[in-house]
Amino acid sequence: MWQQEVNDVMKSAGPYRVNGKPASERTQTLTKEVVYAAIRLLHELGVNGD
Repeated sequence: MWQQEVNDVMKSAGPYRVNGKPASERTQTLTKEVVYAAIRLLHELGVNGD
């Protein structure tokens, strides 16, 4: 399911900022929440990832 894919990406890329420095736990959590919300909205709008 898409949640697992997001979690996998967050595990590999989430701990780091664009400049390579560590991202805080709060930043990682908020980023994941924003991505989840965006995906839910796309589903509500009828966008299909196929």
